[in-house]
Amino acid sequence: MKKKEKVPLTPMQKAVSQIRTAGIMAFVSAAITLFITIAAMGGAQLIDGVNILMLFDVALVVALGLLILLLKSRIAAIFMFCYYLFSQISMRIENPDMLTSGIFLLVIFIIAYFSGIIGTFSYHKLKKAEKENPDANIGNQNNEPTS
Repeated sequence: MKKKEKVPLTPMQKAVSQIRTAGIMAFVSAAITLFITIAAMGGAQLIDGVNILMLFDVALVVALGLLILLLKSRIAAIFMFCYYLFSQISMRIENPDMLTSGIFLLVIFIIAYFSGIIGTFSYHKLKKAEKENPDANIGNQNNEPTS
C-alpha cells in the first residue's frame, strides 16, 4: 500500500487555513466563557469575578470570530489577539492562584490568534497581488491556470 504524498499548500490555502483556525478558536473561547458564565449563574464558583456581564465578552468574541472568518478582517484578528491577551492577564492578576493553570491552552490560543493575524494579512496581500496581475496565478487555490 502506497502512502499518499502530502501536497504542499499554496500560499492562499495556508492563509485561509490560518484564518479558519483563528475563527474557530474564537468560537471555542466563547463557548468556554459561556459555560463558565452559565455555571457561575447556577451557583458554581469556578473562577472569581465571573458574572452575567461575561455574556458581553461572549458576544464580542463571537462577533470577532465571525469577522475573522467571513471578512478575513485584519483589524478583527489583531483585536482578538490583543483582547485575549488582555483578558488572560487581567484574569490572572485578579486570581493569583490561576497564574500557572491553563498555560498549555493559553499558548495554543495565542499561537492560533497570532496565526490568524498572519493569515489575514497574507490573504489580503495575495488578493491584492492577484488583482494587480491576474495572469500570475498567485491566489489560485488549485494552482491551475486561469482562463
